Amino acid sequence: LKKQLQEGDNVVRRLSRIAIAARPPEPEAANAPVSAAKAVAAAAQAFSERRRPDGLAA
Repeated sequence: LKKQLQEGDNVVRRLSRIAIAARPPEPEAANAPVSAAKAVAAAAQAFSERRRPDGLAA
């Protein structure tokens, strides 16, 4: 049982490495800083879209 658990841990580690390597690179941050008002508006827009029945999180 110990051997199987160790091998299972190894498989999970390898799969984690594969998943991390398969991620697309993170986009570069925009050069122009976003004002606080625009950031709040963008967050509100994202929240309202998430709450819609046809949104991805619904």
